[in-house]
Amino acid sequence: MITVIIPALNEEKTVASVVRLAKQSPNVSEVIVVDDRSIDNTIHEARKEGASVITSTQLGKGISMKEGVAAARNEILAFLDADIVTYPKNVIELLTTPILKGEADFVKSFFVRQAGRVTELVAKPLLSLLHPGFPDFQQPLSGMIAGRKSYFEKTEFEEGYGVDIGILMDMYNLGARIMEVNIGFIENRLQELKQLGRMSREVAKTIMKKTVGWVHLGHSEVKTNISKREELDQSLLEMAITKQKIAILDMDNTILRKSFLITAAESFGFMEELVEVVSNNRNPFVRTKKIAKLFSGKTKNELSLATSIPVTKHLEELMKVLRKKAI
Repeated sequence: MITVIIPALNEEKTVASVVRLAKQSPNVSEVIVVDDRSIDNTIHEARKEGASVITSTQLGKGISMKEGVAAARNEILAFLDADIVTYPKNVIELLTTPILKGEADFVKSFFVRQAGRVTELVAKPLLSLLHPGFPDFQQPLSGMIAGRKSYFEKTEFEEGYGVDIGILMDMYNLGARIMEVNIGFIENRLQELKQLGRMSREVAKTIMKKTVGWVHLGHSEVKTNISKREELDQSLLEMAITKQKIAILDMDNTILRKSFLITAAESFGFMEELVEVVSNNRNPFVRTKKIAKLFSGKTKNELSLATSIPVTKHLEELMKVLRKKAI
């Protein structure tokens, strides 16, 4: 059987149709929507159509894909984008039939589309230059893919626009049997020129990284990463010595049955601004800073609206069990 994984961020208008399409395939027994902390009704729309929903622990498509792989129960996995409504009805069969027949371990789609500038101007020339023996895929950046979970577990899911080319290069280096299949005409949102520049840089960076094995980071970034790793190692060491136990629970949609941020945005009237901030700022520091700015001028009493959000059922019993197990 097949698991379909759909990473999603603020796709309330389209995610339901993608879930329905996936569930129509006779070989699909599981549909997982990995929500990248949407602030619209993406989670509700996905669950309404019968999808399992998990919330990504970090921002970014790469980590969402990785966590979808970890959660999947089946060996054959297919990935669909949540913002496309022009998939052919048999898209799952097109992606997975070569795997089911034992002809491939990884399937990459290609399709008719209205643009492919980064593919033609960056990805293909760079791959040809650095890897003369690399197969000439028509659309190496396509995100509609399928493969065996055992192979996905060995790949590195890059962040940003480099994730798709990174998976393809890892699959090639792992010796996976790769097949490219035509899934017809796909219409998706065209990227603005500014986004194309960022996409080009991230795709090129990933190709270079896979080529040389390591990309030099700036001094400050290296220092920050080392510091964070040292802090984590020290915390784990202290926990091991004292034999402490820790339970970590997300607040929004876990302990609380609604998102505090969405509740506040609805109450204070800045929902449109919040959607714009979340959709256009992938950097978590910048994103958090801009969200905080939306709360400028709000008093402590105004923020007490958090107490109006209901908590999950049996939370008190859960706390008692956790305390008991910690003894």
